[in-house]
Amino acid sequence: MVSVRTNIYSAMVTALGTITVANGYNVTLASAQKILYLATDSARPYVIASFKREDKTPATDDTYACSIRFQVFCYIDEVNEGDATSIEDAVDLLVSDVEKLLAVQRALSPPFGVTGCEDVILDGHEKYDVGGEWVQGATVFGTILYQHATEDPDAP
Repeated sequence: MVSVRTNIYSAMVTALGTITVANGYNVTLASAQKILYLATDSARPYVIASFKREDKTPATDDTYACSIRFQVFCYIDEVNEGDATSIEDAVDLLVSDVEKLLAVQRALSPPFGVTGCEDVILDGHEKYDVGGEWVQGATVFGTILYQHATEDPDAP
């Protein structure tokens, strides 16, 4: 059986993959993926989701209240001189799209459509140069709250 945490992670990556202009976003992602040990030669723009720290506290005698800190790494292509937007604007558009997608997922009952998931909280973002003169990106930070059975992390 798969843990509630793994179900949420997979659902998050699947949801991020729906960021397309046709779905009402500013950017069409080439891919959304879980973090890998080796960098991939993905077409840009793309995002990589990563679950970092998880904290647990007893909620009741038979459930844990859990919080997972996540990061979504956002990468864009270079912006050519003739384009109407700057690299800074392109990064902002992608960050806005990721934040919009997470807000849509938060509004679902339950968030990400995963039983046990309770909330998605955005904590902000940070921009950076990912190497090279023109390639920039950003990391969106957040927290996911969920519960699972004390004796079984696979059961909500």
